[in-house]
Amino acid sequence: MVEKFGHIRNPLTVISIFAAIAEISGTTVLPFIASENQATYILFLMFFPTLLVCLFFITLNFNHKVLYAPSDWKDETNFFRLFGKATPEEQEQKLKDEVAEEAEAEAKETPDTPQKMARPPEERSSTTAAENIERIAQYSLAERLAVSRLSKQLNLNFRTGVRFDSAKNRRVIFDAVAFDGEKVNAIEVKLTRSDMFLLDRSERFLLEAERVSKQLRDEGQAFVLHYVAVLNDGEGNVPQLEAKLRRHLERFEMNIKLHVFTMSELVEDLEHHT
Repeated sequence: MVEKFGHIRNPLTVISIFAAIAEISGTTVLPFIASENQATYILFLMFFPTLLVCLFFITLNFNHKVLYAPSDWKDETNFFRLFGKATPEEQEQKLKDEVAEEAEAEAKETPDTPQKMARPPEERSSTTAAENIERIAQYSLAERLAVSRLSKQLNLNFRTGVRFDSAKNRRVIFDAVAFDGEKVNAIEVKLTRSDMFLLDRSERFLLEAERVSKQLRDEGQAFVLHYVAVLNDGEGNVPQLEAKLRRHLERFEMNIKLHVFTMSELVEDLEHHT
């Protein structure tokens, strides 16, 4: 008989079972209650379902996504809509922020040379603008190639630019997200020109991702962050970068899978499959 009910997969099932058991058991024990207490008990049986319904609709209004699991949706597209698609402006701003972080990290590693400082300010600023445009294009290419590589490697259909609204209204944008059953797989790509990758570049993002992981875990969903470091060719040591990042990522309480690629490796993989 129990097998017919199947598994409890989300909070909606728990709420319905709890409400049904409470009402049935409450009605059953009513005749056995002393007559002087029956009036109070009847009021409880009347107002308890009302309170339950009010709390349900409050939750539905302010945080409706906690009531559902990915398996509740026949079409995964609906589940992505539930969490939100990042706007083009949000994705562009995230890309610019990451390029700025990379440039700042590079500046700390290699300060301006005397030859560069000798140029006129307007020439230096125009060169910086041109470099930023080039870096944005490189960063965007690295993200697309890394997502394509992991899609084939993990056999998952990743959607790009997915935004998660956490319980405290914090917006976290991942480069790509895919669902494997009830497991959420997210990708974050970092492009670096050197194995001297500054760890504080990713500190804030990883803290936000850790909050997302905890929220999903509380809702009964597994979360895996695929952290991808893409190294420009000939500008660093891959094993050294991987060891450095692995030690850093162990500090965070979530399931993180580290992937380290070079740009030439990703380009070669794309050419091989086209």
